Amino acid sequence: MKGTMLLLVCLGYGMLSAAAAAAVQLRPEERGDTAGSGSMSRSARDEAIENEIEIELPSNSGGNAAFWMITAALDRRIRNTEKRLENLQRENEMLTSSLRAMERRLTYRLVKAESSVKELGRDISERPKIAFSASLGGVGSRGPYNTDTTLTFRDVITNIGNAFRPATGIFTAPVRGVYLFSLFECSLSPQPASLSLHKNEQMMVSVAKRRAQHEGAENGSNGVVLQLEQGDQVYVRLWKDSWVYDSTGHYTTFSGVLLFTL
Repeated sequence: MKGTMLLLVCLGYGMLSAAAAAAVQLRPEERGDTAGSGSMSRSARDEAIENEIEIELPSNSGGNAAFWMITAALDRRIRNTEKRLENLQRENEMLTSSLRAMERRLTYRLVKAESSVKELGRDISERPKIAFSASLGGVGSRGPYNTDTTLTFRDVITNIGNAFRPATGIFTAPVRGVYLFSLFECSLSPQPASLSLHKNEQMMVSVAKRRAQHEGAENGSNGVVLQLEQGDQVYVRLWKDSWVYDSTGHYTTFSGVLLFTL
């Protein structure tokens, strides 16, 4: 801006100088030679020049005032433009700062989310997987016995984690957690059929059918969710004087699955 102002001042100064020079120049009739104006003395010519200068200077002074008015107006416009530019620069800096802050927040949230996903993946991969399902096996009925008897389920369908022992019919909890167990039984009428699912030595749920008066197969079922400590045992007992039936169709089954650890 300073360069622009200096240029305008120089132009104005040049205009004033040119006006002054024009004012002091002699007109043709005033310069004349001895033949045209021999009677005019040097002092008369000087007086005429001074009068001319006095006449021209006021108009040049008016032009100078107009020049400075234009210059002042331009200066105000330049200053206003500079202020607007400064405001835009400040707004740009504020927006840049806001964007950087938002970027930092998003980066933090992304890193946190990725960490949570990795932790969840590790938890899922490290979580023990326990599930089993087995039937009595063979074709025919089991029982009756003269006392409650723990049943063995020799036909293993699934045994993930190997926590179920088919030879004994006992499931041993490998970890502390919550487990779901189910029991399904089939009996041939009119034989009575009663079974119980036990946790350690405690009876938890049962399936019972009295002697029927008609022929045919009958089924019963039950299930339970248990909280087990590591080493707890779950098994099925056939009641005294009861029968259960199984065949290749797996009618009488004992199943369990770990829902989650504690």
